[in-house]
Amino acid sequence: MNNFVFAMTNTTKTAKQIIQMYELKPKIEEDYTKLKDFWLINEFKSTKLNMIAFHIIIILLRYLFFQIYTITPKCEKYARICLPMVIKNYKSTSLSALIFCSDKEFTILSII
Repeated sequence: MNNFVFAMTNTTKTAKQIIQMYELKPKIEEDYTKLKDFWLINEFKSTKLNMIAFHIIIILLRYLFFQIYTITPKCEKYARICLPMVIKNYKSTSLSALIFCSDKEFTILSII
């Protein structure tokens, strides 16, 4: 039998609420690791605040569009699979890209 000790400064939470909160930690860390490693949320090409904000917004939009894509009836098979695995197993027949431009800034997104 394993015993665990949890220390918390928030004294308003019950023991059950504390355990439920700690159970979320691995999922949160896994999602952050995916955002950091695959989606490249922390690889900034500029130190300008507007470029950093633009980069983060584009990454989060990519993530959101993939999540929306997986809930469509045609693509439900991807709902439990992370995007790196989908890309690894995908056989492309053509090369496509989507370009977003705004004044002197732009980004190119590959379409799989």
